[in-house]
Amino acid sequence: MHIGKKKKKVSILIEGTPLEQVTKYQYLGHILKEDVSMKKEIDIRTEKARTKFWKLKELHRRNIKIDTKKRILQCYVFSAFNYGCETWTFTKAVKDKTKSFEMQCYRRVLRISWKEHKTNEEVLQAADVTERLLDQLIERKLRYTGHVIKGKLGTSFAASLGGQN
Repeated sequence: MHIGKKKKKVSILIEGTPLEQVTKYQYLGHILKEDVSMKKEIDIRTEKARTKFWKLKELHRRNIKIDTKKRILQCYVFSAFNYGCETWTFTKAVKDKTKSFEMQCYRRVLRISWKEHKTNEEVLQAADVTERLLDQLIERKLRYTGHVIKGKLGTSFAASLGGQN
């Protein structure tokens, strides 16, 4: 698969047999697409996380401390959402969907109805949120990118030494 905005036919031969070029590929539950569109992947991740969230609905109804609810949210729901986020392309649409999902979760945990007309800032302040979900996702992507770059630099550095470590 060639990933990029321009359609490009790539021909790769392995022992004389050409490899099939595909437009999308599923790897470890994550869908990679040729056009770098993340809409379908974000929808899948959101739905899986929302399913986890609703399985925990009894916890949200009980009189539990907000900090405990936030930890449960982070552990079960947000971890399901951010699976594979290292390969995401963070477009404005992806960022907006991530922020929207996060705010839906916090509003539900805090039992804030849409009828109350509270702003997102008020909800985040009530939940005492220090780090946003989107910031965590971008940090994971940057860490992964650094890991990949470090691996490539290490390989090229070892090659420049003649394969000696």
